[in-house]
Amino acid sequence: MVHYTSQRTTFSYASQHVTITLALMQIGTWSAQVPIHSHKTNASDSPGSFLDTSMTQQDTFANFSILLGGFGPTSGGDDPDITAKEIFWASSRSWKQFISVSANPQTSIEDLRKARKLGWVPVMTMPSNPARQTREHTERGKPLPNMTEAVAAQRSSTMPMKDTILVNTSTVDALGEQKQLVWEYLQEDDSCGTGVAHDLLTARDENIASSALPLSSTYAHQKWTEYLDAAKISTRRDNLSAGFTMSAKFGFPTSAHAVAASGADILILERMNDDVGSLAVGLPFTRGAAAQHGASWGIDFSLWWGVINGCVQDLPADIYVRALLLAYVGGAHIVEMEGCGWMTNATASGGPNAIAHAVDTFGTFVADVLPPSARGVHDARVALVLPTANGWSENPSWARTSGVRWNIADVPLSNRGERGIDGIFSIAYPGTDRFSYFAFPFGLFKNNTFPPPSPFARSAITPTYAPNANRDVLYRTGPLPFGKFSDRNEAHEWMHASNANPALYRPMVDTHWGDIIDVLVNGSVWVNENSSASARIRFPPTHDVIVWTGDGTLPAESATSMRDFIASTGRTLVVAAGTVTPAHESLTGVAFTGGLLAARAWEWLAGSANDSSTLTPTSTPTPERKNEALLVAEVADIARTNVSVVARSVPEGIPLVVRHGVGSGAVITCLVPWFEGSGGMSQLATLVLERVIQQVQPVSIAQPLLAPPLAWTSSVAPLPSTADGGGMEDEPTVQRIVVAANNAGGVWAGALHVEVPSWHVDTHRRCTRAACRVLFSGVSGTNTVECTPSATRVGSDMAWPRERTAGRTVVTASARVDARDVVVFGAWCTAYA
Repeated sequence: MVHYTSQRTTFSYASQHVTITLALMQIGTWSAQVPIHSHKTNASDSPGSFLDTSMTQQDTFANFSILLGGFGPTSGGDDPDITAKEIFWASSRSWKQFISVSANPQTSIEDLRKARKLGWVPVMTMPSNPARQTREHTERGKPLPNMTEAVAAQRSSTMPMKDTILVNTSTVDALGEQKQLVWEYLQEDDSCGTGVAHDLLTARDENIASSALPLSSTYAHQKWTEYLDAAKISTRRDNLSAGFTMSAKFGFPTSAHAVAASGADILILERMNDDVGSLAVGLPFTRGAAAQHGASWGIDFSLWWGVINGCVQDLPADIYVRALLLAYVGGAHIVEMEGCGWMTNATASGGPNAIAHAVDTFGTFVADVLPPSARGVHDARVALVLPTANGWSENPSWARTSGVRWNIADVPLSNRGERGIDGIFSIAYPGTDRFSYFAFPFGLFKNNTFPPPSPFARSAITPTYAPNANRDVLYRTGPLPFGKFSDRNEAHEWMHASNANPALYRPMVDTHWGDIIDVLVNGSVWVNENSSASARIRFPPTHDVIVWTGDGTLPAESATSMRDFIASTGRTLVVAAGTVTPAHESLTGVAFTGGLLAARAWEWLAGSANDSSTLTPTSTPTPERKNEALLVAEVADIARTNVSVVARSVPEGIPLVVRHGVGSGAVITCLVPWFEGSGGMSQLATLVLERVIQQVQPVSIAQPLLAPPLAWTSSVAPLPSTADGGGMEDEPTVQRIVVAANNAGGVWAGALHVEVPSWHVDTHRRCTRAACRVLFSGVSGTNTVECTPSATRVGSDMAWPRERTAGRTVVTASARVDARDVVVFGAWCTAYA
């Protein structure tokens, strides 16, 4: 698949228990920052010098890229004046070295060379699946791409330029020529009307015609895999893809792992329109798939908005600044901005439009404030393991029923554990089942058909893209039976006439625990018991907590190797009855009888349910009790060493949650099958996850019951020597960088608890002075953060989920963030006592 050769190590952070290294790695012809989690232990690593945030030679396209669609000499535009204005504008930006541009198959060698002369990599955007190419030709009138000629043009554009003057370099500050070859061979093939959705709809129609059972998730996954195989084979015909970095763009998060497994070098997920889901959920799927399969990843930012039947490039774009910063500090290696024009009024006399200014704000931050080498290592603390063919889909805001699987295919829930998985996402990402696919912010359109919600999406399938006109054509309607406009064109006119901010009508999803989850699939995580000890775990999760879900996805033959892994690494594994069976007794420490019991109330024995300072059952418990009807898997009497009951039913005393201490780690088994209760996730299972994840959260809202939600992400990064406490020889200092996005329509004022990376391993030393540095004060420029040492410290008494002898130093960051705005800051401790 992909082979890595290290270029150089840029940042190391070590303490008594943790060593992290951020390395720039070579992926084929593409250099990228490979996600290496901050809690990964590697005894061979040693502390290194700390980089300043000034730009380094490595901070180029090679390790981060801002891809501009429909831009510059490869835009395909027919107005040379606009092209010249775009070139002049971009070449004067401090972030010009990160620019790459899209290039369609018909782009000439001369235009490709112009882009390369400017130091920009032209990314060839040419879908390779033969069936899609044929459908686009017959249904949309697109010419069939000549893949051989397009590839040859790309290769020729890297040849010596001879004496031809392709760009007037006297008017721009050009970089050195770029030689990379990049091919985006998937372009939303899972969500467009000419891609795999056509195959899935056709199969569904055939099942209906034959009165067969509905499509299954396994079958949908198989069709997607077959589609990807055909796309990959097409690129390898006549050795076409040789020397290319292969980039794959898709529209649905659940597509990510199959794409990564098929061999893509770069995974790019489309976000930010009303035809796809939320950014908050998309990040963990894409990042997790990339980490699991050794790929790079990024986010594609769409400018199309079906609500107004047009693009939003010239409307206020603060929502894109928020999203770009969350993706960047979240670890993205590339951000792709779709093209809808970059100059106002699309004329040469106009200057950069709103989306150009938003990209400029972000690019300037990357170049001048927090370059890729200084953004550190993203905080990915929790691995959520799903079945390989999970097909998980966000429930659209307009949906009349509960969730389905595989998006447009609308596969009904049929596998055990699926409601529990939905519940986990609803808790982790508040609003994901309310704000996703927000296609009707203006209520019901009197004319909902012309124009439709979309030519092809979950909200509408028009006749052009319907395999069967009688069964597949659909036009969804919103939750309200009335609306504000007669049709989408009227909404478009109103938005532009009033310069309305789309952010008001495109709500973003928040994060409950922060952006600390990576979604993995079980297929590539564990291997069989017969492998050698060093190879038993094909992809060992580097996360502190592993939450394993699904029916039959945890191989019983791997129970021993998994227990050994948990014991030796200090991880915590959280499972539920059903995912684990009697065959996993050596792992869970419980013996299932096969019986199923009823419980009507429960009590939590590991301290108060509202007190997260300890998770270990105490000798004098102060139980928190809840009334909740549950089904419970019966277990034999628990008398094994290192096995304890954490929660039990009232009044029967039936074990409901059991902890098995294994080495320095723990296995937490929820005896409520699949974590499920009435309507989804049980309250008890929710508390289990809260307790476990809270202990590894690097950032949390100080008073979550009083402060509104936020969306936030964080990383551990070097502290510049110019900062207070930075660069001290006797105590090298690092910081935690936090992006806090306020998605609400009012000012957010509250406090965040931020765990600051500490070099001290003496738990008796206390942080007496803290510092914050605001790196980005928001689009408004008025957002503030102030840090003080917090009384909240977790020391060696934290026995669950991980045995730690080093304490956690926490500072309180008091923040004020304007409505629909964002703040980026670094926090660190400057003095200890």
